[in-house]
Amino acid sequence: MSTITERLKTIIANDLDVNVKLEGIADDAGLLEDGIGLDSVALMEFISIIEERFDIQFSDDELGMEPFQNLRALSECIAQKQQAA
Repeated sequence: MSTITERLKTIIANDLDVNVKLEGIADDAGLLEDGIGLDSVALMEFISIIEERFDIQFSDDELGMEPFQNLRALSECIAQKQQAA
């Protein structure tokens, strides 16, 4: 799962329009205001990139706050979706 977390960090640092360096992203960093500071547009872009790069789809129910509270929770959600596929 740490590989998933590292890939997520790389996406945030390199693919999103946010001013965050890869080295500055902790594994348990929050994604919204209390952490990295993704706004709604950046979060939707992040979700789209995740679905494409990890070859998964989030259901409407999964787009609640729980999987997106921090990188660790999101990594676990992605790992579970990949195992179920």
